[in-house]
Amino acid sequence: MWSSSAERSLIRAPKPLNIGVCVLCNCPESRRVHRGPRFAPEAEIRACTQCGFVFLWPRPDDNELASYYTSEYRAEYTGVVAPEATYRNGVAAAQWRAERVRPLLPPGARVLDVGSSSGAFLEAVRPLAAYVLGVEPAVAHREWAGDVLGLNTVANLADVGAARFDVITLFHTLEHVTDPVAFVARLAGHLVSGGVLVIEVPNVDDALVSLYAVPSFLAMYYQRAHLFYFSSATLAATVKAAGGEAEVCGIQRYDLSNHLWWMLTGQPGGQGFYRNVLGDLLHDAYARALIDAGRADTLWAVARFPTKTQ
Repeated sequence: MWSSSAERSLIRAPKPLNIGVCVLCNCPESRRVHRGPRFAPEAEIRACTQCGFVFLWPRPDDNELASYYTSEYRAEYTGVVAPEATYRNGVAAAQWRAERVRPLLPPGARVLDVGSSSGAFLEAVRPLAAYVLGVEPAVAHREWAGDVLGLNTVANLADVGAARFDVITLFHTLEHVTDPVAFVARLAGHLVSGGVLVIEVPNVDDALVSLYAVPSFLAMYYQRAHLFYFSSATLAATVKAAGGEAEVCGIQRYDLSNHLWWMLTGQPGGQGFYRNVLGDLLHDAYARALIDAGRADTLWAVARFPTKTQ
């Protein structure tokens, strides 16, 4: 993304007052909230002045994204390239997600995971479902999931054809697509009647962003791989614009120790570091307080689309 001279000149050109309408509410006006996201120092993070939807500007097109995700993305964004290492790193979170999804699975459930990577979630949910399928554009990760784990995966959503599913999952995927409303609406068309779409995304109202505004955290948090930044309100509004209704809640993945570490050192890390002094009770109360205040680091939505699936 943004590797050619033409792309660089586009970014360096003076920004017009009208940068295009908001994909969520069609408002033509926005304000800058951050300059120089990670790996795109001359881009901006902007927020719609009407609905508050936060987005990267300028955004790459679909061709630029396709090139980015088959080349630079994994090394740049995660630092982990090997499919097996990606799988190992994702097992614990995948098992947690599978348990959280379990109550949504009917007998004989068919599950589609979009952005399935090396298949950690598909592997975790497979014992709970009759059929699982993944969509993953990265060739090495898709092939590893098939060859090593025996999972069914395809390269893109078009390869799913007319198949329908009881549950479709999007774990930290929606923030990477160029039009989240259209993408959610397209996925809704692959749900059976009564099916659900499960969405997990970072929360732009994360306490480290919106409450403490730790400079070093902001420099890491905003990045070129994320085209949109969702709050609870804008995630619900995205689903509504796509024809559905969503129940959105917060999840706090990083603990009080991690937040203290960021504020004291300006560096990532510290998860659990102060628990032996501050105790689990305080850490748990802190997480609950952030969730209740809408300041959790992650959002989890269960979306239903009655008009699109009946």
